[in-house]
Amino acid sequence: MNKQNLIKSDYLFMPKLYFCFPSKQAGGMSLLFMRIAEYLSTTNKAQTYLIDYEDGFMSSNRDKSLTNFLAYSDENTICVPDDGILILQAMTPWSIFPGLKIGPNVKIVFWNCYPFGLVPILPGVRTLMKSNTMVAALILNTILYGYKRKMRDFTSLLMRLNGIIFQDTAGLDITQKYLSMNINQARFLNIPALPAKKVKLSPQQRIENEKIIKVSWVGRIVDMKYFILRYTLFKLNTIQRELDVVIEITIVGQGDFLAKLKKDCLDLKNLSFKFIDYLSPTDLDQFLLDETDILLAMGTSSLEGAKLGIPTLLLDVCYKKIDDGYVYTWLHERENAPIGEILNFDNLKKGNKTLKIKIKEAMSCYDTISECELSHFKKHHSLTSISQSLLVYAIESGVSWKILEENRMVEKGIIYKSFSRFRNMLNS
Repeated sequence: MNKQNLIKSDYLFMPKLYFCFPSKQAGGMSLLFMRIAEYLSTTNKAQTYLIDYEDGFMSSNRDKSLTNFLAYSDENTICVPDDGILILQAMTPWSIFPGLKIGPNVKIVFWNCYPFGLVPILPGVRTLMKSNTMVAALILNTILYGYKRKMRDFTSLLMRLNGIIFQDTAGLDITQKYLSMNINQARFLNIPALPAKKVKLSPQQRIENEKIIKVSWVGRIVDMKYFILRYTLFKLNTIQRELDVVIEITIVGQGDFLAKLKKDCLDLKNLSFKFIDYLSPTDLDQFLLDETDILLAMGTSSLEGAKLGIPTLLLDVCYKKIDDGYVYTWLHERENAPIGEILNFDNLKKGNKTLKIKIKEAMSCYDTISECELSHFKKHHSLTSISQSLLVYAIESGVSWKILEENRMVEKGIIYKSFSRFRNMLNS
């Protein structure tokens, strides 16, 4: 066999990974799937396919020479063939994208990157259930009890057949608490980001000379991010005079709560604001290098700062108003390398000055913090090691579409069917 035939033969026997996350908005999950798919293709470890809307984020930003593309539509179906491995964000099985026609022998692996991915939530009270555990317990043990039991069975099945990966302990803890179950020997896989070609040059001298510090937020403006971001902006407004610097805020991102946030910002007279809907990954790197001294972020967005050595304040997921007491930490100071935990209100320390302390640290010893952030990123969020681990986990998964159907996991049930019909009537 000549070399060309050998290469072709190897390619034919490579695992075929289908990364499915149809979304038109920029977001961490789209970036995550796209980057891992491109890495595995570049290193000839797998054939990769991205499933997205024709005008979706992955579709618009992918390297067309590295990945195959399948255009998703809720009205039509696209086929994931029997020899494929389907990679999905963890979700309730009856929510799996209806535009997919999945072969019975397709392997499936779920990645729990959203803390409530495995929790059945009643339509119409999503935010309330996420923010109030007592209300959630009441609903899950009455109206949604059948779905709660089904999700316990589903999660147990995934654990037994190596079909679930958790991003961090936050997702694991939420799953166990809301489903009233114990999960032993969970497998974890951190979120990666692309390594940077440049790092941030210290702006410390410029800050001293100009008395201006540039603070940015990068991420979607949605329910789980809005409250902590709003709280932080109000805190910055309060301490601005004590810091004796002009604070320029840039908000990069879109979402359902953006209009509400813009309205809030009208009351913050001690800060200046700029809003940017979207930046491509390349433009985002340059923006952070040029226009950001401190980054506010959670999830994948926090890594965009850390990889450049930008001091990054990691904010926690929160679904309700915070009165006072949030404790701020740099990304590198978090134990077990989480990139977005659920805010525990018991850990609030009323009157603490941690936000002021952190900003003063950046103003006085920028290089030290920068090196710590960069070192943390390289140690915990390497694209190489995480991509290779995901490939191993995907191959090892014993979950197939046939198994999910045989266990009646993908049936919606009467509550979700009724809600879907009602929503379709409103949209028609």
